[in-house]
Amino acid sequence: MGWACVAFVAAWGLKTFGFELFRVSSASMTPTLLLGDYVVVAKYAYGVTRENLPWRTSWSGVLAPCAPKRGDIVVFQHPRSSASPWIKRVVALPGERVCLTQGRLCLEGVVCPLLAQPFTTLYDEVLPGNVRYSVHRTKELGCVEEDYLSPVKIPKDAYFVLGDARNASQDSRDPAVGVIAQNQLLGRAQWVLFSQEPY
Repeated sequence: MGWACVAFVAAWGLKTFGFELFRVSSASMTPTLLLGDYVVVAKYAYGVTRENLPWRTSWSGVLAPCAPKRGDIVVFQHPRSSASPWIKRVVALPGERVCLTQGRLCLEGVVCPLLAQPFTTLYDEVLPGNVRYSVHRTKELGCVEEDYLSPVKIPKDAYFVLGDARNASQDSRDPAVGVIAQNQLLGRAQWVLFSQEPY
C-alpha cells in the first residue's frame, strides 16, 4: 500500500510539473506539427503557473519563472477559451515591436527573411539569432487581411505567437487572442512522440 501511494504521488508530480502528452487538435502548426500528432510537453520549462496545477486557483503568479526563447513552440491556455490548450510558436519577445506587412514579419523595424521553397507552398522564415523554420501558406503573400498588422509593442512578461500555417491559424494577430502572458503558459513542446504521415 505504501509503495502504491509513493507511485501515485510520483506519477502525479511528473504529470503536473514534469511532462505531459498533448494531442495537436488543429492544423495551425503545419508543417512542423500535424493534426493528430502527439507531442511531449515539458511543463517545467517556463516555471509553475496556475495552468500547471490540477486544481482551480485565483493565484496568477509564476513560480521559478524562465523566459521562453524566440522560436519556442509553446502550449498555453487562453483565458477566453475553455477548450483544450493551444499550441503556437513564439516570434516576438517582451519589449519588442512587431508588425506584419505583405505577409512578412517585421521585428524592431527589420523585415525577417521569408524564403520560398521551390515547387511547394512552404517558406523558410528566419528570425533574429538565425532561428529558422518552415511556414505553410495557401495564398499568395499580401493578398489576405491576416498578412497585415500595425506595429504592436509587446508588454512585459508577454509574447507574440504565430502558427506556422499562416493562413489557417488564430493567433496573436487576432485581437481576440492577442499576446500571451507568461502565466498562461503550460510548457514547451519538447518532441513529437507520434506523428502522422510526413507533410
